[in-house]
Amino acid sequence: MRTTFEIQHTAHELNAKEIVERLLTLKNIYNVEVDINDGLISFDYTQHTVLDRVRKELMNMGFYVINDTQHLNKNMKP
Repeated sequence: MRTTFEIQHTAHELNAKEIVERLLTLKNIYNVEVDINDGLISFDYTQHTVLDRVRKELMNMGFYVINDTQHLNKNMKP
């Protein structure tokens, strides 16, 4: 399955290489792509439980998921 997270960065600048490297260390994650201009991270995964681990890893890096492909409605942003 494939999903896309829209992220909001805080203190850290969006570094595509760092994000890809960190997410690929997680099990069941592959084909990570980062769109710096739009703040989007897309990846393939094999289990839904992985999504929570990706969110947690991104939070540890200083990024917050504000949308995902199941909720890509611009009016629902916090």
